[in-house]
Amino acid sequence: QSAHANAVQACRFVERSLAVWTAAEHAPFPERTSLVAQATTLLEEAKPLANIAAGANGGYQPLAATLSEVPRVPERLLVRALRAECANPNANSTPLLPNS
Repeated sequence: QSAHANAVQACRFVERSLAVWTAAEHAPFPERTSLVAQATTLLEEAKPLANIAAGANGGYQPLAATLSEVPRVPERLLVRALRAECANPNANSTPLLPNS
């Protein structure tokens, strides 16, 4: 697969994670814990795809770097970067995913 195809797949996981994370913000405590875990798992699944994309095209390095922070940084602090990186990962590309 091309770097772009891997980045698109990674961003689909990111998009799903952000949707679950947003739902978690408004959920009662027991459900929130489960949703946050789901969101984190989705970001973990995006990581290898982003790393493959970044290895083939340095323009995807910011996405891979942000995802590498997942175990150490709460998702709420990564949301802005993840949205930006999946909207337009580098200056020479078109958006990976359309704005929803």
